[in-house]
Amino acid sequence: MRIALNYLVPYAPASQPSAFRLLVCPPIVSCPRYPTLNFVSQPSDKWNCNLCGNDAPYVSLYNSGDIIPMQFNLPDLRNISNSGTTQPQIGWRQLDLLNAFWYVKAEVFSLTDCVTPVFSLVDEFCSDWWVGYSDKVGSIQTLFVDTSILSSVGLEGFYMKITTINNSLAQDVVLYSEPFILATCKSTLLIQSEYATTDCENRDYRNPTSDAVRGLKTPFVFPLAGSLTPFYASWRFEGTFKAIGNSSEATINDNDIVTSQKVTDTYEASFFPIPPYAFQILKAIVRGSNVLIDGDDYIDFGDINQNLDGNGFLPVVTCAKICKINNLSCD
Repeated sequence: MRIALNYLVPYAPASQPSAFRLLVCPPIVSCPRYPTLNFVSQPSDKWNCNLCGNDAPYVSLYNSGDIIPMQFNLPDLRNISNSGTTQPQIGWRQLDLLNAFWYVKAEVFSLTDCVTPVFSLVDEFCSDWWVGYSDKVGSIQTLFVDTSILSSVGLEGFYMKITTINNSLAQDVVLYSEPFILATCKSTLLIQSEYATTDCENRDYRNPTSDAVRGLKTPFVFPLAGSLTPFYASWRFEGTFKAIGNSSEATINDNDIVTSQKVTDTYEASFFPIPPYAFQILKAIVRGSNVLIDGDDYIDFGDINQNLDGNGFLPVVTCAKICKINNLSCD
């Protein structure tokens, strides 16, 4: 991606030759064509291929049975050419397609074979899938990868390749995921959340069969309301979770009787070193609503600091669980 920057150079009068201004230009950085969490534009761009200094290798973890939601904001050139994007008519490459009625495909590869895909149709390895058009972020493509299917064919790790095509059926965008590996005996935390609309990563969490997000699963078949799974954030991190405190707020009546209490348990989640892309995933999840850690609700997530030399992060995050007690209740 090439960006042109124009700077106005201040004029220094000849009568004051010692007066001048120095303007430092921003550094030139290399950016992926379409930045997507956990995905890169070339296999050589993956984190483990570019370790520097104190950077540590990293793989994304899952337990067999985890559902891994993924959402992309890739350009939808075929629906633009045929019908406009506000109501897509074609989407993911899947088993029941006729001819070439798709514009985006997902392939799953083992970690030892980057040539022959294990799966190349979304209905072979996903619990749900759809494409859509959001009035806030534009074209979106959503997958829910079912890892129990991957485990059933003996995969202990995988990576994905996402490809879009244009109206001439030629490749347009190609993305490669960072590797995923079974967690086995590692201590992990499954963290999940949702948002009312979108998060800071341009992912849309709204109902995909609404006027705001018009989704499509099967080509040319508009879905019924509630028939598609709304996107939600979910990721498994290596780390530990422990209680670190307890506090209470009590309401007392005129007879010095405690009528109600608000009991707050404070917890600390300590994570193993993670790269910047996993840090982006983590912060997007914990800033959402209805945050779950291993299925339980937590609130008031604190600041996340880098705490590590180099480009990686070593996050320690505090959170809380609230218990409200009504001593006057008849229930």
